[in-house]
Amino acid sequence: VAGALAQVEIEASGPAVGKVSGSLTLTCHISGVPITDSSYAWDWIRQTPGRDLQHIALLYPFTGLQHIASFFQTRVTSSADPSRNQL
Repeated sequence: VAGALAQVEIEASGPAVGKVSGSLTLTCHISGVPITDSSYAWDWIRQTPGRDLQHIALLYPFTGLQHIASFFQTRVTSSADPSRNQL
């Protein structure tokens, strides 16, 4: 829909929040558009201080497609929960 905007809220939790290493859970809550809308793909991207953006993962919940960048494959799991409209 032209002009429509999705609202995105990121929530970080886990024992390593704010630490350089360790376990961290990120949850992305989305409103304004269903995550299963075929017009959208969802990406996780990080930027550490002084560094370029790094693509972590692509999720396309409409088809169930998921791709995790090779650098992160042993370190990252990702999932989509359409019932909660979150990644």
